[in-house]
Amino acid sequence: MSGYLKSDDLTAIGRVQRTHGIKGELNIELYDPDKAVPSDFSCLIFDLEGIFVPFFVRGERPRGASSCLVELDDVDSDTAASAFVGKEVYVLSSEMTISSPLRTSSATVSSTPTAPLSEPSPASMIPPQTSFSRSSDPT
Repeated sequence: MSGYLKSDDLTAIGRVQRTHGIKGELNIELYDPDKAVPSDFSCLIFDLEGIFVPFFVRGERPRGASSCLVELDDVDSDTAASAFVGKEVYVLSSEMTISSPLRTSSATVSSTPTAPLSEPSPASMIPPQTSFSRSSDPT
């Protein structure tokens, strides 16, 4: 087995739109922010001069509905970050089924029949009654 990453092993989750600030942050437009955000994965992978290179995410924060600002290890300046502008952002396809603790986007399809959900009984739909008693003694 080769130690190199292959395009067949990767899934694109977004594209670097621009740099942000002078400390090397990347503004990444996510293709589907409900399914994948960079911090959900062990690393982000970029095609640099024909070789897929992994980078660890050092920090992430949302920016709008479908993009985020990401800090990568070893990318510490706007000059270093500018090499990523326009690049596709990949993750390992094998990690796409992993669901982060805050997300429940992964699902499993089962062919095993399950019992149908039962309708709630009318009695269970009545809110509990609260009773108040008023004492005639004002003390």
